Amino acid sequence: RLHCPRNYIHTQLFITFILKAAAVFLKDATLFHQENTDHCSFSTVLCKVSVATSHFATMTNFSWLLAEAVYLTCLLVSTLPSTRRVFWWLVLAAW
Repeated sequence: RLHCPRNYIHTQLFITFILKAAAVFLKDATLFHQENTDHCSFSTVLCKVSVATSHFATMTNFSWLLAEAVYLTCLLVSTLPSTRRVFWWLVLAAW
């Protein structure tokens, strides 16, 4: 019973927490490497990539939180066997 959809969603959610933490560390290392240098004007490509990665990680984290909430709501509202189909739509929408 370890391969149920709820555990899969939890696994993806924890992966996004790790991705978000890594993206924040990357962004902070890029933007605040030295106190006296403005790295966004010094290296705009690295600045944009690090900030975009941080925003992507935050968005996927919130998307998986939403996917888990919708999946649990579907489990509470309906007891139909169509929750498997809803589950894969949630996986696709969250990433």
